[in-house]
Amino acid sequence: MTQFETFIDLLQQRKSEQKPIISFIDDDQLQTWSYQDLDIHARNIAAELRKTTLPNDRVLILLPPGLDYIASYFGCFYAGCIAVPLYPPPRNKIDYRVEAIYKDAQAKVALINSSMKTENLPDIKKIEVDAVSPDKNFKLLQRSPNDIAFLQYTSGSTASPKGVMVSHRNLIANCQAIQSKFYRKGIIEYGCFWIPPFHDMGLIGGILSPLYAHYHTILFSPKKFIHEPLFWLKVINEYRANLTAIPNFALDMCVNEIEKQPTIDLDLSCIKVMVNGSEPVRAASIKNFITTFEKYGLNPDAIYPSYGLAEATLFVSAKNWAEKNKILSVHKETLINKNRIQMPPDQDRRLQLVSCGTPVKGFDLKIVNITSNIEVQPLEIGEIWLSGPSITLGYWKKPELNLTLYHAHLANDNETNYLKTGDLGFVDEDNNLYITGRIKDVIIIYGKNYYPQDIENIVQYAHANLILHGTAALGENHEGYEYLTIIQEVHRHARDFKIIFNAIQAVIAQEFGLVADKIVLISQSSLPKTSSGKVRRQTCKQSLHDQSLKIVSVWKSERLQEDESR
Repeated sequence: MTQFETFIDLLQQRKSEQKPIISFIDDDQLQTWSYQDLDIHARNIAAELRKTTLPNDRVLILLPPGLDYIASYFGCFYAGCIAVPLYPPPRNKIDYRVEAIYKDAQAKVALINSSMKTENLPDIKKIEVDAVSPDKNFKLLQRSPNDIAFLQYTSGSTASPKGVMVSHRNLIANCQAIQSKFYRKGIIEYGCFWIPPFHDMGLIGGILSPLYAHYHTILFSPKKFIHEPLFWLKVINEYRANLTAIPNFALDMCVNEIEKQPTIDLDLSCIKVMVNGSEPVRAASIKNFITTFEKYGLNPDAIYPSYGLAEATLFVSAKNWAEKNKILSVHKETLINKNRIQMPPDQDRRLQLVSCGTPVKGFDLKIVNITSNIEVQPLEIGEIWLSGPSITLGYWKKPELNLTLYHAHLANDNETNYLKTGDLGFVDEDNNLYITGRIKDVIIIYGKNYYPQDIENIVQYAHANLILHGTAALGENHEGYEYLTIIQEVHRHARDFKIIFNAIQAVIAQEFGLVADKIVLISQSSLPKTSSGKVRRQTCKQSLHDQSLKIVSVWKSERLQEDESR
């Protein structure tokens, strides 16, 4: 395959092609573009941008998912601007995340459509992309591979957004990495994706990678999936899609939904690759999904647990083509408190971890002791460090943080710069990567470590009125002591909160020998999460402190009440 230095080069070389390459389903209508269509629409938007911007000006993309979003992204490329992929702000309401990103990026222009209301961003010029005029004389601006292509804002605190600076070279390198793991000519012909285009997995995995690898991708809105999870599988069935990608929670949603439609007509034998990433991959979710959908033709080996992060552009590791998935049963206490792996002596205290496969070619992955900066041995837990061509340029306007996180050195190597991911994990003897948690999320109570996702996975099933995937487990420090706080979404019709509090305490005591000091029940669908459904624990903690959560009821232990009254 021809190698490209930027996606501008790619689209210029393929702009004469008229075969369908990218489609979007809207209200059950399929709109399809070729490379030529994409080039024409991108040029028109770029010509309008050129009137009011200079090279490297930041441009907010505030559009709903659709083909105009993709054209706007490439329009920024063509105009020499830096794209800032976002989403439409809600009507009659301030979106503090959009506002914070707008200010941090110092954006000059916002790309919208003619039906949108953007009174909340009064000081920025707006361009309606569905109303731009054709411009056949526009000449695009070539960009260096090292130039910033876009800012991918991560899901940290809304008050302090971090924009990852992704270069054109990063994009090409990561799409090459994705292609090397998942694409097979003659086998992968259609993709199907619903993850939003302002999310790195939706943008790079669902849009840019198919454009790079030259297969047709079919897209639809994440809102459609949330309201009708099985629509995703119906689209795969109808168009015989071979490749798709989803966050882990989507597996659980489909399993729950299929129980309501036991006579659904599906043939999933076309799926060759289903990438499972963007949030911790759960063994139970994979097993339940396979058990449920194997009778519809799903190949169990088609599920590809993966690991990636925005700071590495997107993709880092997954199993090799057609390999079987590896699920390791380990001793829970040894993993959490001794940072090493031990096979379980009994079934009661085991924890199942899913392999995220091996790093793709080009990545140098190390598991590092966070105290000594020495690489640890296989089956020992440490922080994941990365280097390679997909590692991004750093965070926008955060030089001190970049120096700390993007220029880490092993104790015995002062030459190689590594990215400190903040993720904890280990590799086995075959270099398969397993993720165990996040450094900053680990809860320490009475000197013992607890991973919040373990507690969350148990709590969500404590009572029928609790919302699945609506739990956050936090460690809060008061007067030098660490207290366990549970934030949990409840169904709208929930009333007897005392029973719910008791049920949550019972499962925590049974599974972990702990007592929660604070349980906060909040409204349905109000837990702070990323666009892919990952719990934003640090934002939850901040929202709890500034009283911005939609609280329904709160319970506190006596010792916490005494501590707070001092």
